[in-house]
Amino acid sequence: MCKLTGLIPSTGYSKIMQINEINRYVDLIKEENKNSYVVLEIYDHPLPPEAANNSKYLQFVQDILLFDLAEENQRTVYKSKNELVQLLGLVNNQYISYKKKKNDLVSIDSRMNEWEINEFYKRCDAKIYSIIESSLKSLKKRLLLDYSDAYKIFYRNESGEQRCRIANNLEHSLILKVKHDIMEEMGFSSEYQIYLDYDKRVYYYNRINENLKELRNWEGVFQCYKIIYDPYNAIKAINSDMEKMRLNDLMIEAIDKQAISKYNKSLESSFVYPKDYIEMQALLSEKLIKIKKEPDVNENLNA
Repeated sequence: MCKLTGLIPSTGYSKIMQINEINRYVDLIKEENKNSYVVLEIYDHPLPPEAANNSKYLQFVQDILLFDLAEENQRTVYKSKNELVQLLGLVNNQYISYKKKKNDLVSIDSRMNEWEINEFYKRCDAKIYSIIESSLKSLKKRLLLDYSDAYKIFYRNESGEQRCRIANNLEHSLILKVKHDIMEEMGFSSEYQIYLDYDKRVYYYNRINENLKELRNWEGVFQCYKIIYDPYNAIKAINSDMEKMRLNDLMIEAIDKQAISKYNKSLESSFVYPKDYIEMQALLSEKLIKIKKEPDVNENLNA
């Protein structure tokens, strides 16, 4: 693999970093009990660096997601990205709610500013996106579930009551056309690029809904995943809350380490991050990602 990519074979930590870098260009699976890899897919465009090492999250995502899907026992479900994020425990409940009132986060510390808050959300959104996408792709390839993009349409019936339904194929096609036209108008070639910038993302989706309101009189359109699965693949007793806490810990560790790395790299660039950057990012991580452990009732009784 190193010869194909022009890398010099390494060992130890350097080897791990090389594999992570290779994972940006191809989807690899290591064969069990062998020192070889299977290339499942060669990407048309390299993944961003933060998406290259998501294997350590996969088992947690698989266990939590399949367990919760089996509890629903519907075989086909529609989940938005925000619903999956909270179901998996990647962030706490405040992460999404504060996106609409980011100015309130300044109260955490008098040194906190808008740039640091936007920087935090940009980093976290990218990590969340990459974990969910890579995990779903892996589960699909292993035939534990199948998934595709779908859209929920909100509209008002003749009585003026708001209703929701899943877009049919023709409506799905129309939504794609509107999204593509607006994406190109904004100067982007990939929706992922828009997703990483919160303000541009808000503008993008507002424009989509405005256009579809004019074309079809819909109240709004929201993208979601259509997930098809077999509940019998997931009848595995797990402590779902404990798994979510472990996954949440991994998320915090990754985000905090990334902040340290970005600060150190900024020291070698023309734009040096504020000296309290790492501390402010850690405060936001504690506030918006960390899930507080519920007190054990039995422990309180025995105290």
